[in-house]
Amino acid sequence: MAYPDITLRERSTSSKLINRRLRMSGKRFHHGNTGLQVRGYDNFKQNRQKCRGREAKQYMLKKIQLKENSRIASQSSGGGDPSHVYDSHHGLSEAGCPKQVLAFQNSLASSHDTLLVHCKSGDDDLGVQLVKFGDPVYSIRFGDNVFIGTYWDCFIQHGPNMEYFLNFRAYTSGPSRRCGQLHTWIAKEDGIYFSENGKPEEKTFDWTKV
Repeated sequence: MAYPDITLRERSTSSKLINRRLRMSGKRFHHGNTGLQVRGYDNFKQNRQKCRGREAKQYMLKKIQLKENSRIASQSSGGGDPSHVYDSHHGLSEAGCPKQVLAFQNSLASSHDTLLVHCKSGDDDLGVQLVKFGDPVYSIRFGDNVFIGTYWDCFIQHGPNMEYFLNFRAYTSGPSRRCGQLHTWIAKEDGIYFSENGKPEEKTFDWTKV
C-alpha cells in the first residue's frame, strides 16, 4: 500500500507514539503487514474465567445451603414446629464440618410460663421468639467464623409479668473451628441450666427479678 504523503520515518515515529499511548493502557500496537493487533485479549479471557469460577463456587455454596435447609425442615416437621429451628448464615459450614446448634428449652414445669428468647450475633438479630412449655426446643444452627470469632448474646425472660430475666452470652467460639456440637440452655424456675453434647445439665445462672 502506498503512502504518498507520509514518509517511512514519519510512519515509524507515528507507530512509536501510538505504541507508547497504548502501552500505558496495557495494550500493544504492531504496525506491519498484519495491521493493528491489540495485546490484552488473553488478559480478558483470564478475567472472564476467574469470574465464571467465582460464580460457580457461589452457586455450589448456595446449592449446598438449600439442601441443608431442606434437610433441617424435614427433620423439624417430624419433631414439632419448624419455626423453632433457625438456620443462620453466620459463618460457613464447610463440607465435613456440621453446623453448631445452640438450643433453648422451656422446662418451667411448675408455672408453665412461656419463655421469651431474643438472640443476636453482630448484625444477625433473630428477633423475639416465644417458646411455650412443652414446645420443641428453639434451635439456632450456625458455623463458626474462624477469622473474627463467633458469639451469641441472648436475652431470656419469663413470669406472669415477665419479671424474671437474664441477659448473657450464650456462645463463644474457641481458637479452632468446632463442628456439630450441641449447646443447650434449659430454663427452670430456680435458674438456667446448661448441657453440652447431651451431658448432664448443670446450673449456670440465677434469674434476675425486676
